[in-house]
Amino acid sequence: MKRLDLLIELLQAIYTILQNYTQTHPRVIAPHGGLEEWPNNSKRLLSKQEAMDYLGITESTYYRWINDNKLRPRGAPGRDHYYENDLLALKDRRRHRERG
Repeated sequence: MKRLDLLIELLQAIYTILQNYTQTHPRVIAPHGGLEEWPNNSKRLLSKQEAMDYLGITESTYYRWINDNKLRPRGAPGRDHYYENDLLALKDRRRHRERG
């Protein structure tokens, strides 16, 4: 019985930690299961394909930019997402560089 009480106490502690975390890091899950946006912040999250379209780059350029740390995906591996504002800043830097 002592072990069961200890396990229940541990699970309650984990539950409290998760509650506190979700209150300070809220997020909205889109109907398709991906991240859509963070409510405490007006920035929209874009998928890998949306980011490539937004920047006007190919898939090979996309992976090269990740290796060069120009792009920093957010989210779990294989589920890359990007803040639209971050991509806009990258797009602006590219535009200024191209002008000379």
